[in-house]
Amino acid sequence: MPIYDGIKKRIKGVVKKDEMLKEYTYIRIGGPADVLVIPESSEDLRWLTTFLEKKGIRFFIMGNGTNLVFSDKGFRGVVIKTNRCFNEIKVFGNRIFAGSGVDLIKLILKSAECGLSCLETLSGIPGTVGGAVWMNAGAFGKEIKDCIERIHYIDSGGDEKEREMDFSYRESPFQKGDIIVGARFYFEKKERVEIVREIEEVKKKREEKQPLDFASAGSVFKNPKNRFAGEIIERLGMKKMSVGDAEISSKHANFIINKRSATSDDVKRLVEKVRDRVRKEEGIELELEVEFVEEK
Repeated sequence: MPIYDGIKKRIKGVVKKDEMLKEYTYIRIGGPADVLVIPESSEDLRWLTTFLEKKGIRFFIMGNGTNLVFSDKGFRGVVIKTNRCFNEIKVFGNRIFAGSGVDLIKLILKSAECGLSCLETLSGIPGTVGGAVWMNAGAFGKEIKDCIERIHYIDSGGDEKEREMDFSYRESPFQKGDIIVGARFYFEKKERVEIVREIEEVKKKREEKQPLDFASAGSVFKNPKNRFAGEIIERLGMKKMSVGDAEISSKHANFIINKRSATSDDVKRLVEKVRDRVRKEEGIELELEVEFVEEK
């Protein structure tokens, strides 16, 4: 494969052909990518995206794969996993810069160590800073945008830029294509013991309410205005409803778990069953929070 050979010669990180994407997602679903690349530097990432755009080759950028469901047929093109790039954390006063490849929990623990408070309610959300910014992750009434001061990113021309951004519920401007390099966060001073206590309380709530023992892609649906998707689904008696090995969790109805060998089609069909039922009985159109990535 000429593209594989061209990338392999230029990139220092991991470059693999026909790699199964289920090995890189939390829900453990996904067929082979034509090429999977895990670059180790921002320079390689910039070169790679520019190279692929010039060649007209489709590519998809992912972090830790926490909210992704790839097609069982895989991905025709190049999948770029960025968690080895942009791993820097810098603390200056009440601010922290964190690269997009930093695990979110690592940033939260670093802020706690410094006696800096803002991100505690996001404790336990898996994935990277970049992934959390990309979807404007949130929990318990707070979103990551509430702590962000500025975003560093690479635009479609390959130039690195920095500016403030507008976010909305589970949406960011980066869902249109620019690559997140990192973010500068603003914190308030607080006693470390209080921050750690809140982190532990949030993690305990997650363990009690979410099916962390099973493979899943996290929350499937966005919450409708003034409602909770999980509560609506539960009230309609859909807990434990299944299609193949994809099942609505008995612990939290806004999670679909992979019991053993679920396929992306299983998950999609189950999602549509839920949406149809909620539309018919509640008059609500549930929007997806999870992202389905098609083969081509």
